[in-house]
Amino acid sequence: MKKILLTILSILLILSGCGGNSGGLEKEVSESLSAVEPNRIGIYTIGDENAGPESLKDCTLVYQNEFNRGQDAAIQYLRDVYRWNEFAKEEKATVYQAIKDFSESHDGKALVLDKAYVDALQNNSKTSELVKDLKLVWEYDDVNAYDFSLVNNPFQVYIIGSDDRAYELNDYSRYDTDILLTVNPKTKQVLVLSVPRDAYVKNYAYDEQRDKLDYTGNSGLDNAKKAINEYFGQDISLYILTNFYEFMDMIDAMGGIDIYNPYTFKLDNARGEAFNVGRLNISTFYEGDYHLNGIEALAYARERFTLYDWAGSPVGKYNGDMARNMHHLILMEGIINKLVSLDTLVNYESLMEQIKNCFHTNISFSQMYALAIMQFTEHPDWNIVYQHIYAEYVSDICASEPDLGPLTVGLLDENDVEYVKDLMKKVMDGETITQEPIPSELY
Repeated sequence: MKKILLTILSILLILSGCGGNSGGLEKEVSESLSAVEPNRIGIYTIGDENAGPESLKDCTLVYQNEFNRGQDAAIQYLRDVYRWNEFAKEEKATVYQAIKDFSESHDGKALVLDKAYVDALQNNSKTSELVKDLKLVWEYDDVNAYDFSLVNNPFQVYIIGSDDRAYELNDYSRYDTDILLTVNPKTKQVLVLSVPRDAYVKNYAYDEQRDKLDYTGNSGLDNAKKAINEYFGQDISLYILTNFYEFMDMIDAMGGIDIYNPYTFKLDNARGEAFNVGRLNISTFYEGDYHLNGIEALAYARERFTLYDWAGSPVGKYNGDMARNMHHLILMEGIINKLVSLDTLVNYESLMEQIKNCFHTNISFSQMYALAIMQFTEHPDWNIVYQHIYAEYVSDICASEPDLGPLTVGLLDENDVEYVKDLMKKVMDGETITQEPIPSELY
């Protein structure tokens, strides 16, 4: 008899609209959220107070289709950041149903919901009980999402050191440093290729007549990109361009870089002073480890007249060009190591703010930051291969300076060119590359 009375009482309560009126509460939730402006998507759990984003890796995500504003983008962003596979999902028709079902069965699950909605429900006495146990473990601002295109796909960058001595960058100048960077973020393969500035290439600003590679920059960045792409059979659109002063400022903003110098050489101080970049405290680089500031790094990058080539040939102007290319690769290694260090990643936004005017680039900040996020979250072990190309130096007419008569130009070793083209293709195709002697070093 007691059970029958309780059953009747429960029915009367439901019919009278008292207690257990889920339909009324669901309507209250929908109405209270209809005018709320979405803010940031949050992902919530119940239980562990110390849970962080890593706890979401194998969760089933519960989300609603009533006000689906930015949820899909947030989920994709989370996967991109942590490089996780597709999440299992549970779709619910309404916010109320998503919260209710998640609260009743939350083990191994997480709730995806805009923070503004959770805040509105918490501030409503009729709905606050629904969300009181939710713990925010991750949030996403879909307005300022970062661009993961370079994280998810192989890419190439033309890195240019301009001979321009002005304090403001100029895209029209001689391009004395020419480096092709090929990166595959998925396989963690990187090729850093240094190309001789005197490489004898087609200058498209002069009807495809031959010219020094660095002279193609006098007709602008697009002209130089076209010349180097044609020579190596690539389609490189991304670039980073800096000059003397901006390079120094960038290295100083990074707090300097660490390198290993493989042999002893003296600096041509008179030449350094002619560049008007200030005075150096170093007159000789001895073999060993160095921490370089901006002006020291510039001197290391620019010196050539006192250098041997890689094979130890006698000192000479053009052997020095080959050795200077090696210095560029050594500096690139120092810069890369600094950029992927934990200290740099923790302060990445601050660093980017300091150095954003030190170079011209068409790589967006959001793309750069996405790469930094990948480095910070994955701590990947990159396989970086550094290569250069040898040149045979001869005299010939340069298209942009015919009145100067024959000038010294570099005929690149054809075996080297084919070798590095194959390396670039392997990186782009997801294959592994290794540090090997370039063909011209073998004969």
